[in-house]
Amino acid sequence: PKSGNTWLARLLAEITQSEMESSNTVDSADNSAMRRRGGHLICKRHDSVKEFSLEDVPIVYIIRDVRDVLVSAFFFNNRFVTEDLVKLDSNLRGIKRLLYRLYFWNQIRRMNRQWCGNELTVLRNWIHGRKSTVGSWSEHVESWVKDSRVIVVKYEDLLCDAVGELKKILGFLEIDVDDGILEEAISNQSFKKKKSKFMDTGDFENMKFLRSGKQGGWREFLS
Repeated sequence: PKSGNTWLARLLAEITQSEMESSNTVDSADNSAMRRRGGHLICKRHDSVKEFSLEDVPIVYIIRDVRDVLVSAFFFNNRFVTEDLVKLDSNLRGIKRLLYRLYFWNQIRRMNRQWCGNELTVLRNWIHGRKSTVGSWSEHVESWVKDSRVIVVKYEDLLCDAVGELKKILGFLEIDVDDGILEEAISNQSFKKKKSKFMDTGDFENMKFLRSGKQGGWREFLS
């Protein structure tokens, strides 16, 4: 989670003109996806290898600097906390700053041990019978990168050279696409454009999936 898999899945869905299968509302927010009739199905998952139920399919695994992952997940799970409250150079002083920093570090440590959201999220998931954990980040990564069905993509590389990385992925998937289609999809699915679209339509539920998307943002919060 929080490693760019939503962005990558939407890119591949648009490039191949195929539908997406996902439980997240942000992935179905683009109604045009329901009119796509490509010959593929893009399935987005957070599962571990042991939980993955699809067989004999190529898998694209995206990995991101875990420090950025943890910071992004903190704000996703704790939307009542604004960035200014927990930044290293926060203007807060005294006991209020100390309490927010302690809460921030407690949540980061919890997610580092076992990905499960904050305590309220765990309780809500338990009440509704939903799975509340992804598991150890390290074990999750190690289990997938060793799988022969997998091509591993770095989020940072995709940010720096989206066309080049998408070509590698499509080559692995044995899909031939013109550069113009790649560039159009990259433009349409850009962080800035999607966030602006959600803001313009008042879709704040899906806008919560998009915070900054930048590389190295952890330096503002972790020492």
